[in-house]
Amino acid sequence: MTSRSFVGGTVSRIDGLNKARGVLVYPSDVHMSNMLTCKCVFAPFPHAKINQIEIKDALNVPGVVRVLTASDLPGINLCTYNLDRPVFCNEITRYEGDIVAVVVAESEKSAEEGVQKVKVDFTKLPLLTDPEKAIEPDAPKLHEKGNIFHQVHYENGKPDEIFSRADVVTVNRTYHLQSTDHTFIETEAGIAYPEDGGICVITGGQDAYYHQNQVAQALNLPLEKVRVIESQTGGAFGGKSDVNVQIFIALAAYLTGRPCRMAWSRREHFISGIKRHSGVIHLRMAASKEGKLLALDAKVFLDTGAYAYKGDVVLNILVE
Repeated sequence: MTSRSFVGGTVSRIDGLNKARGVLVYPSDVHMSNMLTCKCVFAPFPHAKINQIEIKDALNVPGVVRVLTASDLPGINLCTYNLDRPVFCNEITRYEGDIVAVVVAESEKSAEEGVQKVKVDFTKLPLLTDPEKAIEPDAPKLHEKGNIFHQVHYENGKPDEIFSRADVVTVNRTYHLQSTDHTFIETEAGIAYPEDGGICVITGGQDAYYHQNQVAQALNLPLEKVRVIESQTGGAFGGKSDVNVQIFIALAAYLTGRPCRMAWSRREHFISGIKRHSGVIHLRMAASKEGKLLALDAKVFLDTGAYAYKGDVVLNILVE
């Protein structure tokens, strides 16, 4: 077997030894000199109209360098795969994980104090908590195009006719799927710093090229001016496939000219991090008296939350 032949051989994980020794460096471990700390100001209410964001008191906190809002973004104020989530909410919040501002400070203590000083005047809007009720004609619209993001329909044969003459309906139930958090050990974290007229971002994500594109369009920079290093990831399981801290730390570093770090607490992760979909499945199955399965009829409703993320992909996989 040559040194280049891996089929039939034993291949060691490049990071295996350092992981086992506990010395592997993760994004939340990275620190640089002259570094600033960034903390998010989350939505004051799950669904609300923002009337005003007041940052003056936060800027007066000792150690606070800047308070970033939508007006500071050079590029487009939209992110995620379907460009349906604002980077900074400045008009409408759609869940408690929405971010209205980011405080940039010399220390975590100053950043946290600055977050408490940001005041958001808002008007509450109706909540949507049930995916089936959300598609009713009179349901309040979460987005301008409505509440239905994606639909698929598969049919093979004539199931209604089979159900009418089947010997037995073996299943006729409704199942409720709860939302689940990935609960990876390392929460969303990263550091960004200026580099050759652009920005370098180090995070533990799952799609470096996509994250590069998201940062570039938000900062209105060419792709070659944005470098994303997907460092060792302290767990993800799909929960770090979309952007989380990347744009915020990149913007902070771009505007301040200094390295900027953000690491979500577990509470911040639970509030804003991506979750597995909750849903409702109405299922019927018919069989013959010999035990042969004859027909299956399923209606599946997945709650993709306030924004689409990869809800279409998940639904396609589930129903296929």
